Amino acid sequence: MNTEIKYTNTFNKPITNQQLNVLEPHHKHFYVNGKLKKIEMHEFFRSDVGIELYGVEYYLSGNENLNDIINEYVSENLYHFVVCYNNQTNSFGDQYWEYNVYTWLALKVKSKKVFTNEGLLIASCSININTGLIDNRRKYFYGDISIYERLEYEEDFLHVNYDDSELEEIYVGDDDFTLEEFIDSQYADVFVWNDYPYYHSFEPMLPTGVL
Repeated sequence: MNTEIKYTNTFNKPITNQQLNVLEPHHKHFYVNGKLKKIEMHEFFRSDVGIELYGVEYYLSGNENLNDIINEYVSENLYHFVVCYNNQTNSFGDQYWEYNVYTWLALKVKSKKVFTNEGLLIASCSININTGLIDNRRKYFYGDISIYERLEYEEDFLHVNYDDSELEEIYVGDDDFTLEEFIDSQYADVFVWNDYPYYHSFEPMLPTGVL
């Protein structure tokens, strides 16, 4: 088993070992055999303490038990703990994950997310921890920044909100449209709606074709 450690700042921008200052906020990423396994978040949290382990994001393997991992971190007294599990990958490298978010190890948030092989978020939803109902369904589109103009490549060009699995609204920046309004807008010249069936409904979250 090969383990590699990389560091980022709190904005997830890479920093080298030489740039690392353990007295400043930073995140420590653990990769096992080339795959991200765990992120430790070292940040200011309590006013009377300096940098400390504020939270952990843990990526569960298929042969690991969720409760065992939670129990392993009980003694850490973590404020923020995230377990990512039920990973699925398509043939294009896009990845589906389910998330449990804990505060002081009490479950607060459940969600599902899909990322491209570049790490860009392309689909997300939340799950009510009391009822199990799904809410806040959304898909995101990025594209070539020279064509789909925006400030940063990591920002989405547009996103689509859904009610159940049916399209509700399309957002481009601060502008929101119904489907009919979007098709009549100037944005339809660069994002031809019929060319992107993945965004026509919320399901499936994990793409079955090239975006």
